[in-house]
Amino acid sequence: MFPHEVVKATPGYNVAAVIFAHNHPSGVAEPSRADELLTQSLKHGLSLVDIRTLDHFVVAGLTVLSFAEGGDPGLTAATNVYTLCRDKNLAAQGNAK
Repeated sequence: MFPHEVVKATPGYNVAAVIFAHNHPSGVAEPSRADELLTQSLKHGLSLVDIRTLDHFVVAGLTVLSFAEGGDPGLTAATNVYTLCRDKNLAAQGNAK
């Protein structure tokens, strides 16, 4: 992923903020140094066009890591929204059984 491509794509969508997510097929949710650098590059590039980066989730199986919750001082925790959606989804799955 190239940060400049993300920045170029945003004007057509009237974006005010973004949340990124990607998976780790290895099953290990711990972010790599490349994940951290990419997040910082995306956050910086988007800030140049007044778009806030709220969070970046790393998904590995049923484990989800939030950069904002993990202490990245430049991200506003979107985990309350995520947790709400996750809990509703888990409740829905429980009701479906």
